[in-house]
Amino acid sequence: GTLTVAAVAGIASFNDIEIDVAGSGYTLDADSGALATATSGSFNINAIPTQLVITGEPSNSDTVQAISPAVTVEIRDAANNIISTATDTVTVAFGTDPSAGAATLGGTLSVAAVSGVATFNDLTVDTINSGYTLSFSSGALAGATSTTFDIVSPVTLDFQDDTSHDFGEKAQGSSTDLSVIIEHSGSGTATITSSTNPSADFTYKGGSFPGTGGTCGTSISANCIVVVTYAPTTSGVHNATLSLSYDNGASTDTITKPLTGEGTSDPPTKLSVAGSAGIITNDCIPFTIKAVDDTNSSANVASDETVTLVVNNGTGSFYSDASCTSTTSSTTISSGTSSKIIYFETTTSGQSLTLIFNGSSLTNTSKIVTSASAPTAIYASASPEVETDNCSVVEVSLIDPSGIKTGASTAQTINLSYSGDTVFYNDSFCTGSLSSISFAAYEGTKYVYIKNATIETDTFNLTDNAAILTSTSFDVDFVSTLTWWDTDWMKRKKVTVSNIDQATTFSNTPVLVKLNSSRIDYNDFLGDGSDIRFTLDDHSTVLSHNIESWNTSGDSYVWIKLPTITASSEVNIYMYYDNTAAGDADNGAGVFSAFEGAWNMDISGSDYIDSTGSGKDGTEVGTLTTTTGPTGNALSFDGSSKLDTGFALETIIGRTSTLSLWVKTTQVGNNTNWQAPGITGVEEAGGGNDIFFGFIRGDGSIAVNSGNSGVAASNFVVNDNTWRYVTIQRNETTGQVRFYINGVLNGTGTSETGYKSNAFSSFGVIEDTGGTPNYFIGEMDNIRLSNSYLDPEVVKAQFKFQADTHISFGTLEEL
Repeated sequence: GTLTVAAVAGIASFNDIEIDVAGSGYTLDADSGALATATSGSFNINAIPTQLVITGEPSNSDTVQAISPAVTVEIRDAANNIISTATDTVTVAFGTDPSAGAATLGGTLSVAAVSGVATFNDLTVDTINSGYTLSFSSGALAGATSTTFDIVSPVTLDFQDDTSHDFGEKAQGSSTDLSVIIEHSGSGTATITSSTNPSADFTYKGGSFPGTGGTCGTSISANCIVVVTYAPTTSGVHNATLSLSYDNGASTDTITKPLTGEGTSDPPTKLSVAGSAGIITNDCIPFTIKAVDDTNSSANVASDETVTLVVNNGTGSFYSDASCTSTTSSTTISSGTSSKIIYFETTTSGQSLTLIFNGSSLTNTSKIVTSASAPTAIYASASPEVETDNCSVVEVSLIDPSGIKTGASTAQTINLSYSGDTVFYNDSFCTGSLSSISFAAYEGTKYVYIKNATIETDTFNLTDNAAILTSTSFDVDFVSTLTWWDTDWMKRKKVTVSNIDQATTFSNTPVLVKLNSSRIDYNDFLGDGSDIRFTLDDHSTVLSHNIESWNTSGDSYVWIKLPTITASSEVNIYMYYDNTAAGDADNGAGVFSAFEGAWNMDISGSDYIDSTGSGKDGTEVGTLTTTTGPTGNALSFDGSSKLDTGFALETIIGRTSTLSLWVKTTQVGNNTNWQAPGITGVEEAGGGNDIFFGFIRGDGSIAVNSGNSGVAASNFVVNDNTWRYVTIQRNETTGQVRFYINGVLNGTGTSETGYKSNAFSSFGVIEDTGGTPNYFIGEMDNIRLSNSYLDPEVVKAQFKFQADTHISFGTLEEL
């Protein structure tokens, strides 16, 4: 108002003064030049309500639940200040009703304000539609209208597939998991009210609902996964019903899914072992020894099974306790159980060890491990191109300075970040989002999944919570249409071959791709696999491949040749399939052309094919039995049979050469070379123009002797009934001999120099010009022969690229 006024007859009158903020205890001062100031008595300014303002807008809801959070309306004055003393009644009604009068607004529609705020906490709308608004009024006050909101159907849960699931025949003591998708529809959250285990044989993985391995919780607001485990406790058919009851806010409903399976009492036949392939030096590492049947399913032993523990080609000890204080050379799988945990520790780094587990009645097994350092970096492998709205797998591993994948001795948390609209998930259905990965102690590899609906290129960054590991990053192009080699092939998978653990570039290298039902669906292939093709990631360069064996009910083995894999890197190739009109493009000669001979025990008629195509096909002399080896078919030698190549092997093995093969035997050797069994060679009776290439000595080691002097032997044994990959080299000029076990040098020596030219042509026997050959008893697989003294890095690569340890598979992609 007017704040300066001239006095009239000594009186100054202020008749239009206003104060715009309510309050108590105001006073006014009046002053005029040198006159003394006068101060009024105190007075109050009361607020005048003029309007309603919505401070808590209505959100989307369903037809049975109250709109949440509560809708709130404030009573304010003209200056937009809340009047905290106001208690006016505020009334709500539809502002916009898209149902044209069909909807009813329920709940408390008139609410008295408290401290100037009217709270509507039980409003409901009973008709599904979009674009509702609410209108609020209170006497003469200016009203308010809300933003729009939708009413959807109430929340419901369903099993995506509610038909009966048959687990099939499973051995007692085994466990098989089934991922079940629970679909969420409508608005809001469903609360699980009842979720007991279906039966003693069918349970939620890890115990009670929601268990482990899935993404569901006790409150479900989106699609999620629950994992059910079938672990038959008795033989016979088992039936149960997976049942979940839930509350949607208005009522309780139940969803069901029938389950069936048959427990079998097939006894275990062999041992298997699970554990890390990279073990930290000086750490106590757990391994689980399992009794399994012929289908590799866990099976309970009927009586105590004693397992003898052996460390070959290196140093280390087994222990019975998790602190690695009590050494042991054996352990026991107790009657009625199928597994036992044992521990291992080595103090020597850089070893490639073979851990051997010999059962008292079950077929033994072994585990190839590398002693590594603690992990120092994060490694990730993802498809460089992913179709939008598709769920794609990403491998995340911890690696040591040499690129060996190994777990840390303590739990690790890896943080996930990205530049675009991608979301990380912890399941292959992309239902459970996550922002970090938790690695348990000694867990070296985890798999997460990514999905993006936006066409863009995203950069992903992975860092560890403790800021100790070197971070990693990668880019993914999210596209509407994938780059595709040939549209006659309907499906493909990315296959990643890793060379991050070797600082050497390799060319024209055979790589074994092992396939089974955990990696592919055999129904997507022709019956013999002949529609399979491989390309580089340019989706145009087709790679040579060779199917060694194809078994739709087990493991299949396919070789491919990589033109180049650079040092300390990985290469992505693509496996294309699902073409019913495809012809056979098998090309073994293209894969193994770098060798003088390659016998993968692939049979054609009566011949064992030399996969190089150079005509050195083998024929059996005596009786050879085909069995299963580490890379597919293998041959069993009975001590009176041999594999005759029909080729003068002395022209290669009698000179500078490298021989590699998988071998398994229990045969007793002999320190006298001409009395010892072995892989190949010839004894010249009464002369020195001979060579004993891979003969077994009395201590079980494998040796080379050329001529009549100089025996060179390995530092490892081969006759303990365990598969191992042995490489033997001899230099004709220097006489130097080298022995490798699983790609690692483990024994050197010197034998006689020069070309040893006496004729021989067979494997499985050391011939004798005097007529008394010494035959081998045991098994051989994947024999390779080179006419050069291969570099140690090449020997290591030839082993690792067939051991199924440096290869991983991506997500199925379809046209």
